[in-house]
Amino acid sequence: KNSLTEMEGVTGYGLGSDYAAANAPYQVKLDNTGDYIIIELAYEIASVQLKAKMIGGASSSSIMIQESDAKTGTFTDVQEMTISGSQNDVIDFTTSTIFKSGSRAVKLYFTKGANIGLGYIKIAPKK
Repeated sequence: KNSLTEMEGVTGYGLGSDYAAANAPYQVKLDNTGDYIIIELAYEIASVQLKAKMIGGASSSSIMIQESDAKTGTFTDVQEMTISGSQNDVIDFTTSTIFKSGSRAVKLYFTKGANIGLGYIKIAPKK
């Protein structure tokens, strides 16, 4: 969590303390509905790829990927990542929805079914 939120342009809200090293790289804890991460970028967004591990059991959770023209702007939904399966499954998701022109901030909004560990975030720039 600290390594992520200490990066320039990254804000976290409600993130629990990191999961143990045995879960690496899936250590950023999302454990309550309303937890989120905002990432502000210097470029327009083409796609977002996330990888998450089901830590807390087999109940489905989701991360709504949202966009805005600025970190403090109004965010709108782009696409939802569903995290389901069995405990310790790893889910790999890449957006297929096109981001709006001018979008330079991404918000990852968590809805809890079970706790998850987020371990990979890749945001590709528009070419």
